[in-house]
Amino acid sequence: GGNKSFAVWNVHGLGSKLQDVEFLDEVRKFDFFSLLETWTTEHSKINIDDFSYFHINRKKGKRAKRSSGGIIFFYKNEHKNYIKKIPSKSTDILWVQIDRNLL
Repeated sequence: GGNKSFAVWNVHGLGSKLQDVEFLDEVRKFDFFSLLETWTTEHSKINIDDFSYFHINRKKGKRAKRSSGGIIFFYKNEHKNYIKKIPSKSTDILWVQIDRNLL
């Protein structure tokens, strides 16, 4: 077990934040973090060293100029055997199960 840290952040579009050193330094402080309103698509390139993730992208509306919504749950690679995504049909809810033995 031991102490684990969690964070949630509404990023109002992930975009260039994955190249922003201050942003990356901040999120890397946590074992787990969720980014909301990522506005990502199935074509988005998502990578943060030493982290894996689960994500949900909301389909862009026919008249929309950009994507909206989007959730990404990141977790340190060292925790990968303790995390699993719970299936859901929703594009607005991401369920994740964390094994109690990790906590």
